[in-house]
Amino acid sequence: MSPDGVALPGAPATTPRLGRRIKQRRPWMLIAACFLLVGLSVTLWGKWVENRERADRLAAELKKVYFEAEKPRTEATVAKQRIA
Repeated sequence: MSPDGVALPGAPATTPRLGRRIKQRRPWMLIAACFLLVGLSVTLWGKWVENRERADRLAAELKKVYFEAEKPRTEATVAKQRIA
């Protein structure tokens, strides 16, 4: 249709187009990408939790080792102070 309301030759009429409904297709690629993102997020979160717990255990073990290594040094310092 032209702006003055006269139908242009070769242009389809608007009334048959309104009667037809275009069936909407689902965006399967977008849905698959969302599922992939969810799967990756869950996997990475699980690995992060696992590594965080491991880091906490290692930090506790390191603190224990340092304490055990410092104990003889402290006892030696106390013994020197008694002698002096």
